[in-house]
This record gives sequence, structure tokens and C-alpha cells, in this order.
Amino acid sequence: MEVINLSSRSFKGLKTLELPNTVYNTEGKIYIYEDKDKWDKRIHLVKRLYINSGPIFSNKLATVNSLVDYEGQIGMPEFVYPEKLLTVNGEIVGFTMPYVPSTNLKEILTSSKTPAEVKIKYLKDIGTILEKMEEVRKYADLEDFYLNDLHEGNFIVDREGTLRVIDLDSCKIAGNMPFCSKYLSRMNPSISDLPGKYKLSNFRCSGDIIPNKDTDLYCYIITVLNTLFGRETHRLPLETFYDYLEYLRRIGVSTELIDIISDIYSNKHNTNPRDLLDGLEPVFYKCHESVFKSLTKQRRCQ
Repeated sequence: MEVINLSSRSFKGLKTLELPNTVYNTEGKIYIYEDKDKWDKRIHLVKRLYINSGPIFSNKLATVNSLVDYEGQIGMPEFVYPEKLLTVNGEIVGFTMPYVPSTNLKEILTSSKTPAEVKIKYLKDIGTILEKMEEVRKYADLEDFYLNDLHEGNFIVDREGTLRVIDLDSCKIAGNMPFCSKYLSRMNPSISDLPGKYKLSNFRCSGDIIPNKDTDLYCYIITVLNTLFGRETHRLPLETFYDYLEYLRRIGVSTELIDIISDIYSNKHNTNPRDLLDGLEPVFYKCHESVFKSLTKQRRCQ
């Protein structure tokens, strides 16, 4: 893997990339770096990792290197791949990646100004990416290739309106140790109730859950629910979760989609709901937490 070396002085001169208020990067700080090659003056991003030694750091470097090595086999233009390692005074501190002018998907999905059909389109695009990854696992030498840390903040929409995947350095690939996943961790109140299809990791320096197809689909379905409900749903008590699903059934959400959502806490393997999301548009605004609570309260008072 190629390396870019900067002096401490040059690195301190880099500008920090301003992230939306709703988006956080817990693993590193992002900077803007302009390549000084007189023939190719492109803008890149630099991710400087907060942890720069030990097994977690080694695992991160191995993951970045695998993404570079397997980029051709993966062949997915929706991914924003790492490019080169970055050293400061000869010490590895992070890596570079392309700068893509874009809007973070979380901003789009949480904005009241975004039409329902646009939100549904991008939610469906996530499902399409997961289907493409399933094909990669079948035909490339990457049986353990999963996004792992799938959530709204790890997608962007570029100027052409294409959904892109960022923060790939937390993916599962080529035998690396699993990284933390926002929606599947020991901070999830329902972690003790999760069925056996979500396998706990025994590694001390890794994420809590071993990534697989079911975990990626769990995170995808939670992302869909977050958009409908208006806040994060993986923290809901299971009783409230199932009350909400019953409410969705009453307002006309398809039984097939509700069953797929319900299965994330069952022993059945998870299913990609992409093809059923268009049916949400007529009732989209009724799915919000405020409407759910209001109508549920009225129903109980009758």
C-alpha cells in the first residue's frame, strides 16, 4: 500500500473537515489534504486515528490494506475506498481517501424538508448496496465481507444524487477482527434479548457482535425504522417496539413488511425489505413517533 509522509508542521496546517452537527466520527478526526503533485492536484481527505498503537490500530491498518487490495474484486463504485496510508514524521497515523462533495445521508433523512419519496429512495438504495455485496461474497474471495457499522451517518449523497458508502474502515473483510457497530453493541438495551443469529464476539479488542448477513440487515432495518419514527429505535424497550409495529399494521403498512421488521428479534434469518419500502409513502408521516403516541393515547382513552 502506498504511503504519503507529511512533516508535523505540514500536518498541523491541514484544515479540519466540518461535519454536520448530527454526525460524529468516534474513531478519528477528518482533515482536508491537497495533493501537491503538479500534474494531479486533487483534494483528498485524511482520517487521523485516535488510537494509533496496539491491536485495535493493527486491525484498522489490516482492514484498510484489505480494502485497497480487494477494491478491484469488490467492484462497487458506490464505495469511497481508502487510498494511501498517512505518516507524520515517519509514524503511521491514518490514511487518505477521495474527497467527494456531498451531503450526509443523516441530514437528508432527518430533515423535515426532504420529501417522503426521496427518503424512501435512499433507504431503498441501501438495500440495493446490500444485495450487491451478497453477490460479491458469492463470486469474490470475500465470504466475510459486511458493512458492519451500518447507520445513516456512514452514507453520503454526492452531487449526482448517488448514494455512497463512507467509513469503510470499520467493515468486516478478509478475516479481520470485528469493529464496533453503532446499532449492535452492548449499549443496546435489547442486547441480552438478541437471538442466536447475532453472535457475541469473544475478542477483548473488538466489537461486541460478529458481523454477518443478519447483522447488516438488522442495522438496515433499524435505519428504516429510525427514519419513520423520527429517532433511534434500537434503544426502544421491546414492548414499545412491538406496540409500534402493531400501530404500523393499523395504519396500513403491509403485513409482509411488518413481519420482516419483527423478525429482527426472532430466530428467523433477516430479510432485505427494500422492495416493500415504496408502500410506506402513503402513510409515511403517520409513522412518526409524535403521531404514534398521540393516536395510541386517543385509542386508550376511548
